[in-house]
Amino acid sequence: MPSLLEVRHLNVRYGGVRAVQDVGFTMKEGEWVALIGANGAGKSTTLNAISGVVSYDGDIVFEGVSLRKRKAESIVRTGIVQVPEGRRVFPGMSVLENLELGGYARRREGRMKRNMERVLDMFPRLRERSKQLAGTLSGGEQQMLALGRALMAEPKLMMLDEPSLGLAPLVIDQIFEALTQIRHQRVSILLVEQNAAKALEFADRCYLLETGRVVMSGTAEEMRKNPVVQEVYLGM
Repeated sequence: MPSLLEVRHLNVRYGGVRAVQDVGFTMKEGEWVALIGANGAGKSTTLNAISGVVSYDGDIVFEGVSLRKRKAESIVRTGIVQVPEGRRVFPGMSVLENLELGGYARRREGRMKRNMERVLDMFPRLRERSKQLAGTLSGGEQQMLALGRALMAEPKLMMLDEPSLGLAPLVIDQIFEALTQIRHQRVSILLVEQNAAKALEFADRCYLLETGRVVMSGTAEEMRKNPVVQEVYLGM
């Protein structure tokens, strides 16, 4: 099966600091890939490069087409959608308005209503709070809204940046259960997550980043059994 996403020799600089150094990895359709590592390892920067919001050297290929010269809004239309760290919902807008914004790129294709119903069926809490301002939702509800907003764009690849950050364990379980439903819809998932145990519980494969470089990779099972990963990232 050909790769859905190929990241080739990715390098990103912020001024004189190289945040990502020669990072490369691939994903297949329907696959769940995790990027783990400490703060500052380059995980979020990698997602931002794929989304087209930071400049980079190297190449990123999606469905056989280079994204090198595409702008961020064009990349969304290809089927890549990022759920940023901290949710970043629009607090002064209602739940429905936030979801409608997520479907903006598909508005001319007549599928807004269908996608809205699909999201509200997946997240009944959002249906209950559809007219409520997003800023008044709990952290878990805002994460549901961020996921729902991304689904409105009909992604082929959903990139998640620290979806469990700041959430209670029970809410984290609910979020990952929702992600499992999304995965069953053949949406590929690229997950950045400091909770390495949770990431490896759900991922097919994993890449470990340290100081901007990929230093280890393997299946989730292989990574769980690796003594370094166990000691440093799993606390075993």
